[in-house]
Amino acid sequence: MKAHHESKGRIGQIFSRVLVVCMHHRWITIGVTVAAFALALFRMKFVQQQFFPSSDRDELIIDWNLPENASIIETNAQIARFEREQLQGNAGVDDWSTYVGTGAPRFVLSFDLQTANTWLARSSL
Repeated sequence: MKAHHESKGRIGQIFSRVLVVCMHHRWITIGVTVAAFALALFRMKFVQQQFFPSSDRDELIIDWNLPENASIIETNAQIARFEREQLQGNAGVDDWSTYVGTGAPRFVLSFDLQTANTWLARSSL
């Protein structure tokens, strides 16, 4: 194993000096940090839209995670209650599908693959 040096290296010395200066001038350091954050927020409006592509999918995905000791019967009962109380007869919902005990087929690459468990479900509205 390599032995540690008694003195700091060049990068360690520079870091120590910068740290001491920041600690001695803490209000200036805080001000510069807040100003940099505000500038970053202001500059976000100049980020092109292609960086955040618009979504043309008019659907909603709901991941259900009950406590890990929940049975598939309880999970199915919770989903059935939600569908009965919130989805059936709702004019804003045209169609839905729910997968209890497993995740839905992966039709969007950014979705994670859910392993089969009794306490989870995924609804697609």
